[in-house]
Amino acid sequence: VLNGGGFLNSPDGDSIPNVRIIVSPGRIIVLNQHETTLAEIPIRELREIVMEPAAPEVRSKKRNPARRLRIRWESPEIHVAHFCYDGFFAEHLAGIAERTLRSVWKKELPVLPS
Repeated sequence: VLNGGGFLNSPDGDSIPNVRIIVSPGRIIVLNQHETTLAEIPIRELREIVMEPAAPEVRSKKRNPARRLRIRWESPEIHVAHFCYDGFFAEHLAGIAERTLRSVWKKELPVLPS
């Protein structure tokens, strides 16, 4: 179980605070503080996991730099989930989430033409 910070289903949407990310070998589940499932992401459909600085308007509200974790997957259309971390431990918490998710994500090997 990971601290998911604030969850954004779209970059322009409202942030849902205090979410948790449940990681299992087959899927990632995002839960709100009332145990409601906000997203379910099959690991095999992951295409990208990126930790990056948050948008400038988010960073300007806090003294400490905010971080955003972006997860992109295809099932069959493209979906993107954003997790926003702010406060003193923002970089640390986002980094733990990124490393944990990458540890269960095994990228498929490319098929080389013969």
